[in-house]
Amino acid sequence: VRENVDKRTAVREAKSLGLDLVQVSLQPSEKPNGQPRVVCKMFDFRKRMHSAPPKKAQAEEPERKMRGDKDIHYKVDIEAHDEGVKTRRVVGFLEKGHPVNLVIEWGHRSEKSPKGMALYDRLLETIDAPYTIAKSKTTNNAIRARLNPQFKK
Repeated sequence: VRENVDKRTAVREAKSLGLDLVQVSLQPSEKPNGQPRVVCKMFDFRKRMHSAPPKKAQAEEPERKMRGDKDIHYKVDIEAHDEGVKTRRVVGFLEKGHPVNLVIEWGHRSEKSPKGMALYDRLLETIDAPYTIAKSKTTNNAIRARLNPQFKK
């Protein structure tokens, strides 16, 4: 440990030893209007980079899998394109083996109930993945159905 070495001397010594000069900290000056003190350290940067062990967080991180039921909500007044996008999501989930909860909502107006039933029938026809309907429930403002994937044997 040496103090008050000028920058050129420190760089020259580090190069002659084949080491790198790295700034560790910048300390405030003891004098009111003086320059701050620079604290440096000499070490072999390449050696440290190549000999570093792999990070534990990445090595111990388990594979993450999507689990659980997938909920897909439809409104009765859904556009055709949006319906197609959501239906493709349902098919993808069923093909990956995830159960899907379909929810078709139409609000408090009872006159939209026939539209909800028509949408429900249309969805069940367009889903081309193998599935079984586990539960189906109709309330005043929604239809809820659970679709379980059916695996080929």
